[in-house]
Amino acid sequence: MAGYKEPGFEDRLKAAAAARAKALAHLKAKPPVDPAMLAERAAKAAKREEQRAGKGASRWRQNARRSVQPGLRRLSKRPLLPNHRRNSLKPRIRQLETRAMRRVKRAGNRSAVPVNENDLIGTAIVPDGVELRLMHSDGDFAIILEHTELMSTDMSASERALATLTCERLGGRRAPQLLIGGYGMGFTLRAALTALGKDASVTVAELVPEFIEWARGPMRNLTAGCLDDARVVLVMDDVAMLIDAAREGYDAILLDVDNGPEGLTRRLNDRLYSRCGLQAAMAALRPQGILAIWSAETDIIFPVQLQEVGFDVTEVRVHALPNGEGACHVIWFALKA
Repeated sequence: MAGYKEPGFEDRLKAAAAARAKALAHLKAKPPVDPAMLAERAAKAAKREEQRAGKGASRWRQNARRSVQPGLRRLSKRPLLPNHRRNSLKPRIRQLETRAMRRVKRAGNRSAVPVNENDLIGTAIVPDGVELRLMHSDGDFAIILEHTELMSTDMSASERALATLTCERLGGRRAPQLLIGGYGMGFTLRAALTALGKDASVTVAELVPEFIEWARGPMRNLTAGCLDDARVVLVMDDVAMLIDAAREGYDAILLDVDNGPEGLTRRLNDRLYSRCGLQAAMAALRPQGILAIWSAETDIIFPVQLQEVGFDVTEVRVHALPNGEGACHVIWFALKA
């Protein structure tokens, strides 16, 4: 088009700030939500979480019990010992139980995580949300909300697949522009950088500054310098703001935000997955662009919402562990026709 100039990064930031201000003004103008309705929703969510945690804890105990039995049987076959020698076996039994718990955790159960405060590295407050904790145990890191493990270094195959499968679908596009929200532990970003060429550009939106501090601090070996890659632009703000500000600016938008459409950490994230948020993503994508969304679990209604907005939708299930085991997560690939 004659006279058209590709907006630079500063122009995008200004447009994004204006869009954010407009969105906040729109939110403030809405009538207040009925407190009774909010209380009812909170009660239902708490009941759901309690049931999920109860089932997870029950499975955890059963699996741990099965896993520890062989070691306990070997100990029971030994000759009967004096009391003081029998007491000395107790630490060994506790060690077996601890190892069993770790094996169950690595098998992909993300519910009812036992928390040892001695392993606490740091805490972070999600804006308008809840407190998250970075834990370290036996060489692995995990980010935990209360007793729910949101992400960990030993179960990251599906986060990597979010990037690799998206890049495969992009094919050999020239100078692709990607938007990733958010950074998390950086698995999606590192996988994208590995799959993309030198002409690519990747914008990462992260709302929680502590995630970046942890990436450059206690998890710097895992980070492996990905945030300093020349192709990466880090924006410390809501990914929704960048989506609202863009018009056919991205070849792909990759969302791993708040465990998917059924969010846990921040109520305002719900807008990302609403009809309005999906329409904004459609507008932000270039023709044949891809909106890729990671979710901890499947959802019957959400793919229909994507189709209603105009996307062609493909659902892919990916296991949390690279060997095809562990919890099964979902990635939706929504193609802009």
